[in-house]
Amino acid sequence: MPPFHVSPTVRCCAGAIALVALAAIALQFIEEWRQMGAGATTAAVLWTMARYFTILTNALVAGVLGYAAMTGRWPGAGWPAGTTVWIIAVGVVYHALLAATHNPQGLEVWSNILFHSVVPLGTAALWLTAAPKAGLTFLAPVVWTFYPLAYALYALLRGLSDGTFPYFFLDPEKSGALGVAAYILGLGAFFLAVGCMLVGITRLTDRRTQPEAAS
Repeated sequence: MPPFHVSPTVRCCAGAIALVALAAIALQFIEEWRQMGAGATTAAVLWTMARYFTILTNALVAGVLGYAAMTGRWPGAGWPAGTTVWIIAVGVVYHALLAATHNPQGLEVWSNILFHSVVPLGTAALWLTAAPKAGLTFLAPVVWTFYPLAYALYALLRGLSDGTFPYFFLDPEKSGALGVAAYILGLGAFFLAVGCMLVGITRLTDRRTQPEAAS
């Protein structure tokens, strides 16, 4: 089987996870529209949603896994692994830092579960069992960390311009400038650690399969 080929079973699983991510985004869109009121526009709702790393990352998962489901090929080894790192972080950071003070209402109750639990777990399971891993090196986690760091810069600049920050740890008024810097560095280190863990898994898998290939 070619290294990036996706079997029919895996295509179904990838498609299902992509649809779950899209369903979560759709539910959140409806809830955001309801909260913004009768004057809301599609552009305004989407711009509000684009403030959040959770939503942007679920959209990336939908894109990568949707591509695999529709074409029958993985888009290389880097994208599936990178999106897995990012969506794992979405789930862990939410449950560790945000869940205790987050009180979702309406449809957001369901989108919240899909965003932070179902999609991260499904994506991680699919990557572990079916995604290509050959060729990943420990340089890859460094590259994968650029996305969350770029997001942090975007969220900071956007928050400083309009006064709304998506997360408390990015708000200088709540965490202080040094606190924000510490959170960003700490989360960057966390993303790097998760990426290195995934690459370590690929190396361990390679070592276990080499004797079988040689026999």
